[in-house]
Amino acid sequence: MIPAKEFSGIFPYIAAPLDESGGLKDDVLRDLVNHLISKGVHGLTPLGSTGEGPYLDWPTKKSVVEVLVEAAVGRVPVGAGVN
Repeated sequence: MIPAKEFSGIFPYIAAPLDESGGLKDDVLRDLVNHLISKGVHGLTPLGSTGEGPYLDWPTKKSVVEVLVEAAVGRVPVGAGVN
């Protein structure tokens, strides 16, 4: 059995940057991920306690997680909220 990894440190909640029509601003999210990682966060938590989860449709939620995971490039763990 592989031992469970313990998470510790800073895992900021990531608010999804949306445009006026509700579309995800992919580039803004990528920039935010890179900025946060460069400042030393230990992980990222999209769709967490920002309160936006119930108001986003499934394709937008999926895009948020996909863009964030791709931008993180395995540098830090990503723990996406589910609701």
